[in-house]
Amino acid sequence: MISLFPPSPSTLAPGVFGSAGLLDLGTIPAADGAGLLVAHITAEVDGSDDVKRRPSDKAKLRRAVGAVTGGALRAWRKGKPVYRPRDSKAFTGELVAHRSFVSAVDGMIALGLLHTKTQSNSPFDWGDGTLSFSGLAARLWPSNRLLTLATEHGITPATITDDFDVEFSSTPPAVPTQVIEQRVLNEPRRGGRKAVKARRVLTTKRDDETAQRLSQEVLEANKFAAELQVEGCVPPRWKRVFGPSWLLGGRWYALGSSGHYQALSSAKRAAITIQGEATAEVDVSAAHLSIMLGLLGLPLPDGDPYTFTGLPRSVVKKWITATLGNGAPVGARWPQRALADQPDLADFDPRAVGATIKERYQFLHNPGRAVVGAARLDELEHLGTPKRLLTHRLMGIEADALTSALSYLRQVRGVLALPVHDSLIVPASRGALARETIELAFRQRAGVAVRTKMDAPLA
Repeated sequence: MISLFPPSPSTLAPGVFGSAGLLDLGTIPAADGAGLLVAHITAEVDGSDDVKRRPSDKAKLRRAVGAVTGGALRAWRKGKPVYRPRDSKAFTGELVAHRSFVSAVDGMIALGLLHTKTQSNSPFDWGDGTLSFSGLAARLWPSNRLLTLATEHGITPATITDDFDVEFSSTPPAVPTQVIEQRVLNEPRRGGRKAVKARRVLTTKRDDETAQRLSQEVLEANKFAAELQVEGCVPPRWKRVFGPSWLLGGRWYALGSSGHYQALSSAKRAAITIQGEATAEVDVSAAHLSIMLGLLGLPLPDGDPYTFTGLPRSVVKKWITATLGNGAPVGARWPQRALADQPDLADFDPRAVGATIKERYQFLHNPGRAVVGAARLDELEHLGTPKRLLTHRLMGIEADALTSALSYLRQVRGVLALPVHDSLIVPASRGALARETIELAFRQRAGVAVRTKMDAPLA
């Protein structure tokens, strides 16, 4: 039987590793075929080692095999691998035990059901005394044998999301002592090679009043969330991550490695309830482009700012977001990650697309330099060039406005809002209030006019 999944090579191109997604340990078989497949693989894994397992341990192994199998297949329908840290500390409160996960993964690799690739974290010397690191966590992806077995059990890319579902732990994730982090910025590309600094958290001084204020805000949000019932995801708790300046970054990150709401699809997020009430997601339309326009004192165009005659909206949006993310216009080639997310970009010349877009948005010729004063990038020149800092600063402005909005909703109106970078999830009955609050927050905190849209709750 021929597998309907993309064929699986034993090695992957380096660029594919960067598109890997986190394996969700809440993945479970939801259809008969998936259950039979997981039972078959579990029996193989259990019989392939010398471990004598009690019935309860076999059940735990089956749970782990289901998560690994389903997670790997769900990702591979788009040709993407998955990863999962093996540190036992990363399994606190998870539905899959650490020992069972390791047994499942190692057993499936030994049986030729999974491919794996571990990238070295050894330092790379650029020749000028600067060291950086290009390592990535181990990636996992299904072998052709696993893909064939899945197909034999009636599992295809078209059915995979129905064959395997995701359930959530009711145990809140552990909240770290430090709920705000400051991190160094990654090194820019050199000679076509992406240099990645080892992720290093900067030490926050105890007498830093800004740090104390930001920490207190997150602690209050976590306390408020603990008092309410949120279903359809892991109970939400947060931390915030900044760059080396409080003006950079600052997004709210939901804690927990599996089942946290920010990692869910929009359809799954739409099923979240707060205190038993359906929710709505209020999204800032074209957030970073709107911030750029506001910083320059330019009005939002009528209608959709991504609409251009003769160009698909998705192509325009990808070019603009990639340009603002890189701090410079997309050149002769689309970024590798953009192509991985949207393969049809290959049908469009990025230079021609950019020429059309820049006729309307002249500042995209050099976006970082265009807002160097308005975005306060001139105050941060010791940390990097405007090009390098732009995307982090736009995130900072966005996060500051959304933080103001969710704090008002919590403190003044008693409404729990779940931040998703450029949107808030709120009880559906408070959707209109959330829209007004977000738009006001952007005007007051950033001097920027934005438009919002609201996804209706599930019927």
